Amino acid sequence: HGWIDRDRASRAIAHDATIKWGHPFDEGYGAPVKETAEKETSPPKLVSFDELKAVAERAAAFFTAESTMINELKGFNRELVVRSYSLLQRKVNDGPNSSQWEVDETLLRSVIEDVGRGKDPDTNVGPPDQDLPSKKDLSKRVKLVLSRTSASLALEKGKQGNETSQESPEQSHNFCVLDQSNSCNIFLAELLHAVLKVSITKVNGHTYFRRLLRYAYGE
Repeated sequence: HGWIDRDRASRAIAHDATIKWGHPFDEGYGAPVKETAEKETSPPKLVSFDELKAVAERAAAFFTAESTMINELKGFNRELVVRSYSLLQRKVNDGPNSSQWEVDETLLRSVIEDVGRGKDPDTNVGPPDQDLPSKKDLSKRVKLVLSRTSASLALEKGKQGNETSQESPEQSHNFCVLDQSNSCNIFLAELLHAVLKVSITKVNGHTYFRRLLRYAYGE
């Protein structure tokens, strides 16, 4: 629903404060979603240990069963999932599938307790610090953004004369937002990121695509 030709939906996505784009685009990534600037800030959303543990166990099973695929995936933030669900890798034998992933329940419970005490979620479940891209990559991104912005502004200016009604900020655009401030949704969000990034034209790409969709659908 975010194609640039659907101008209203595209602008609604860009200005929707509840959408979390992740580090480094969001300041305070992982913090509770703010409904509006006028409303009082809500406390951190507490999830039940049993619910978070169930997601963590599914993530651990995914890591154990799909270790080869995970190493080849782009867009799947492995470190974020491991950190969010307190996953540990344990060596079980000397064969090709020599490692097994499991949940550190003590560490997982401490993460929930820290959030409940009001500690900064960034230091508990947020993504690790990352280096900025190279100057060359940043220059390319800036040129791309500027070119798209110029085209968008020209299109918007041409439409202003034809628009007679003002869009309501509460208007529905028929798309849902996955609340990534809830730790239980992080695994699903990363699966969807991987689905979007996988190339079906490469070797094993179509197989990986179908397997990721199956995991995402189950989650």
